Amino acid sequence: MSRRARRGSAHLEFALLLPVLLTIIFGIMEFGWLFFQRTAVQEAMRQGCRQGATLDPASDDIDAEVEALTLTALSGLGVRCDDGACVVRSTIEGSHPTLRLRCVADVAYRPLVRLVPVPTQLSAGYVYYLEVQ
Repeated sequence: MSRRARRGSAHLEFALLLPVLLTIIFGIMEFGWLFFQRTAVQEAMRQGCRQGATLDPASDDIDAEVEALTLTALSGLGVRCDDGACVVRSTIEGSHPTLRLRCVADVAYRPLVRLVPVPTQLSAGYVYYLEVQ
């Protein structure tokens, strides 16, 4: 086969492979962003719940403190919590001397690109024993 007959084959092969390569690259970016966001939600929830476990349930509003600390940590880690995208709940369970603080955070996930299927919500939960009883 002559060189003249094969002149456009490289361009054609590139045009056929480009969508596949872009999907793989955008998928790597999206899942990297997803894992970063999930780790940020877990870390913020851990910080808020751990700090809330040091408060006195008789004199402090633990629910409000855990929510405020978690939302502050989320914003510090770059997770946007506007328009009710972040919901933080905490409850005290058990009886004395084993009171436990259960904390749960649900955060709406905002994808970078919408080429690959990803979850719409990220969740994290922790349970700590209350230190002041």
